[in-house]
Amino acid sequence: LNSGLVAGMLGDAIVCGQSKVKGSGIGGIQATQSVIDFCDHHKIYPETKTVPVEEINKVYEVLVGNNDSGLRYVIDIEGSLNEGAMDRCTSPPPNLGPKPKTMGPCTILGAICSFVCCCKWCC
Repeated sequence: LNSGLVAGMLGDAIVCGQSKVKGSGIGGIQATQSVIDFCDHHKIYPETKTVPVEEINKVYEVLVGNNDSGLRYVIDIEGSLNEGAMDRCTSPPPNLGPKPKTMGPCTILGAICSFVCCCKWCC
């Protein structure tokens, strides 16, 4: 594990999951760049679909669902974002639903802290 990620997890645990600082599990810029370079060298590319801006609500619905197709969506800002875009958008707003609560180590430790600690700071 990256030391910064561990420090972030410990800090979040100390304040019982109330931390406003969050980390990323991607491994940092250098690791990400090496994966991009590897994919470029071996010609590994994602499947993409370019969609006009008026279809963004449909794209959100797909992404919030399973995205079974595995497509990566690219919004054509230059070609479709103009004064008439709002008139062409006939899709209802996406139903994003409530954000699911993850059961990571910080969430579990925060729950334990709220049971054990009787102070208002943790609960």
